[in-house]
Amino acid sequence: MERYLNFEQEFYKTLFKSLENNAVLRKKGEDGQYVPIYCTYDFARMMQCSPEAFIQKETEDPLCTVHPEDRNTAAHLLTHRVDQYGSTHAIIRKITLKGNVIWVDLHYNFFTYNGVDYAYSDYFDVSQLKENEHRLEVMYEAASKEVKTQADSSLSTLKYNLVTGVIENISGYDLFECDHIGASVATVTERRIQSITSETDRQKYKEYFTLDHILGKFYKGEDLEPLVLFSERQSGLKAFVKYTSLVRIDPDTKQPYVYSIETVVNDEKVNEILTREILEKQFDMICYIVDGRYGVVIGKKENVIKGNIFPNEMKGSYPKYIETQVLPVVATDHNDREEIAKNLSIQHVQEELRKNDSYVVDLTCDIDQDLYYKRFTFYRIDNDAKFFVLLKSDITAITKAQVEKNNQLSEALTEAKQANVAKTSFLSRMSHEIRTPMNAIIGLDNIALQEPELPEGIKQYLLQIGSSARYLLGLINDILDMSRIESGKMVLKNEKFNFKEFIYQINTLIGSQCNDQHLNYESSVSGNINEFYIGDSMKLKQVLINILGNSVKFTEANGNVTFRVQCIDHSPQHPISTIKFEIADTGIGIDPSFLPRLFDPFAQEDLSNTNKYGGSGLGLSITKNIIDLMNGKIDVKSEKGKGSTFTVEVVLKNAEGISKQVKNDASANAHIKILVVDDDPISCKHAQITLEEIGISSDISHSGDEALNQIKITNAKNERYDLILVDLRMPNMNGIELTRHIREVIGDLSAIVLLTAYNWSIIEQEAIEAGVDGFMSKPIFATDVLEEFNKAIEKRRIIKEQKTHRSIENIRVLVAEDVEINQKIVKRLLNKRKVEVELADNGQIALETFSSKPENYYDAILMDIRMPVMDGLQATAAIRKLEREDAKKIPIIAVTANAFDDDVQQSLLVGMNAHLSKPYEPDQLYSILEKLINQ
Repeated sequence: MERYLNFEQEFYKTLFKSLENNAVLRKKGEDGQYVPIYCTYDFARMMQCSPEAFIQKETEDPLCTVHPEDRNTAAHLLTHRVDQYGSTHAIIRKITLKGNVIWVDLHYNFFTYNGVDYAYSDYFDVSQLKENEHRLEVMYEAASKEVKTQADSSLSTLKYNLVTGVIENISGYDLFECDHIGASVATVTERRIQSITSETDRQKYKEYFTLDHILGKFYKGEDLEPLVLFSERQSGLKAFVKYTSLVRIDPDTKQPYVYSIETVVNDEKVNEILTREILEKQFDMICYIVDGRYGVVIGKKENVIKGNIFPNEMKGSYPKYIETQVLPVVATDHNDREEIAKNLSIQHVQEELRKNDSYVVDLTCDIDQDLYYKRFTFYRIDNDAKFFVLLKSDITAITKAQVEKNNQLSEALTEAKQANVAKTSFLSRMSHEIRTPMNAIIGLDNIALQEPELPEGIKQYLLQIGSSARYLLGLINDILDMSRIESGKMVLKNEKFNFKEFIYQINTLIGSQCNDQHLNYESSVSGNINEFYIGDSMKLKQVLINILGNSVKFTEANGNVTFRVQCIDHSPQHPISTIKFEIADTGIGIDPSFLPRLFDPFAQEDLSNTNKYGGSGLGLSITKNIIDLMNGKIDVKSEKGKGSTFTVEVVLKNAEGISKQVKNDASANAHIKILVVDDDPISCKHAQITLEEIGISSDISHSGDEALNQIKITNAKNERYDLILVDLRMPNMNGIELTRHIREVIGDLSAIVLLTAYNWSIIEQEAIEAGVDGFMSKPIFATDVLEEFNKAIEKRRIIKEQKTHRSIENIRVLVAEDVEINQKIVKRLLNKRKVEVELADNGQIALETFSSKPENYYDAILMDIRMPVMDGLQATAAIRKLEREDAKKIPIIAVTANAFDDDVQQSLLVGMNAHLSKPYEPDQLYSILEKLINQ
């Protein structure tokens, strides 16, 4: 028996040398079942087990490794052989010992040896083939469905047999004359080639639809890329047409078919061009991020320059991309890696995009020992869904160019600063040297004009000398302003200022000028104007007075100058307001061709106007520069001979003031009753809105007659107005005349009548005699109205102050001045006001003279800055250090030709009380002395 088994084993080995690799030998048992007695190692590997394991498994059940749905087929093959030496085959599914399903093409061969039936089988793995067949069936069905779906919306849809070359199905809304079932593909193709307008595109079409190209793609398992060409259709339509072709195998006939769809894609073509030409040049990657995963929409790794951190996969985990590709190349010398990781995290991006529509992260990367600068820009699509768009761009060239430019600018800035220091020093010295003789000229001119019995001819000469000297002084001031702007020394202040007083000062000055020139001046305020703002009121006032001054200068008599102020952007939730100032006139106007050069230094449209109107040509240039420093804007519209309109917009910080306190207690003002009388509806409306904000109701009259009628009616009801605001300039009956009539009606009852005007100095006495209790300048503010309730108290306070007010007459002043002519001028000017003057030729003498006198001997000191031996700054510092009470308190006024802000700052730092630039006006000198000795 043992010898028989060995013989049988050797027989198997010899026999299997001629068998296929995947083979099994089976022996028919007494029960009629064919059980395996031997299998190849290749077959066992296919079944994912060892030969022994497979034999043992199928010995127990010969069909156990066959898929349940195929067991009947497999059993039939083993039990119904054709004949003793016949063979049979079938494609069935086998289940490996690891549970995987594979398709096999099974061939059985049967034979008998020594009276025993055997069967050996060959197994060919056809899993891939079955998958391909299934895929082709799905693709065929999908293509058929797609063609049916697009049949009505496409220019044409075709189906033709690739073997026969005949059209089997066709539809569409713009077919050619040759398009019909049974037509030759060659004919249909040739007609489409003719419809393409470009010869280059025709060639592309021919190459696209060649048999080699179509089959080559098919055998590679790839679909043809859509082709877009410009074409003229049968209907005359000219458009970009997209040709989409799909090759599919009919699962029934096994014949290859081509499905062709032709659609208009004008919009898609434009979008494609925009995407390719704009987005791909600007960004090296555009992707979406949703729920922590990204998908690249635009960009290819091979198209990006060196230094790229393009994702390794077109789709994937965003956190993993940042962790594995971005953070490892972050240059730690330029970035904090942990900070970058936080800034690029999904959570942080989401937080930032809740606050803004976009979020930008810039980082520096060290790639291949070179630095690259990258920018990540995130845009919100749906923040709740964590759906964002990421635009990644390389800004290396821009950044390096900017760094290089910054280095060049830094070097240029250093050189410019050095040049400006030299220029500023030169201008400061020249200012002093020029102002010193100017002081003598203007001072002597003033003194000469005060001489009694001065001949009229000489007086005219002196007036012309004074006018020319002041013009020259103004030119020097303009040049110094430009110098400060160019050197960067003009610094804007951020100080709280009273907007009411700001407008009043402008109106007073310009109103007076208009009155002198016989011009009509109007000013109005609208919008939610605060009483207090924070900004540089002096510089802003300089801007507005400069423009208004030009309007006055270039407008003929009986013309109009209008100044409108409007708050165009104000919100209680924001700390700033945008204020618009509009200045209009009916003057000579400006030629539109000159407007682009209007703000250039020394620019003048007509040089002949210089002699007529004067001016240095620097005023508007300085104005423009100051507005630029304020981050504001200026615009001008003008027509020759019809006038000009300048518009200035600036942003000022809001500041709380008295008005807010009053508004918070508006109920306390409800008992006040006011009548506003003005022929201007805008002024009336502004007054009414302003008063309503603080809880005060008001009535309005647009003429004197209407106002008198209202007052009579109110008086008849045993009621009265607490305040009556009367405009000065009204037709038929002006404010003074109306006030007289009001007093005749109500007498001196508690009603207070206010005369609103821009400048009341000329008519003040007449108005008071008519019964006016107080004066207010347009536009009115709420606190002005309330303050007038205390007018009587205020008048008493003023009267009391006047009684205790000290005049500069008979005071003693020490004058430190080294120039003899200046000594004579200042002494003469002070003596005219009965001021006793003592002189010191330099700072050292001034110090010794002051020290030698008893305390409070001098009432003030006028101190020149530049003097020999000891200058004014040193002398002032020494006086302040003296151990005596009056040395700490005595007013010391800098009288100097130094006019820069830095010079003023130095004067104040050493202890001076005021800074008076030469040449000074007499009234200015008297005013400062009077102010300081009364403090």
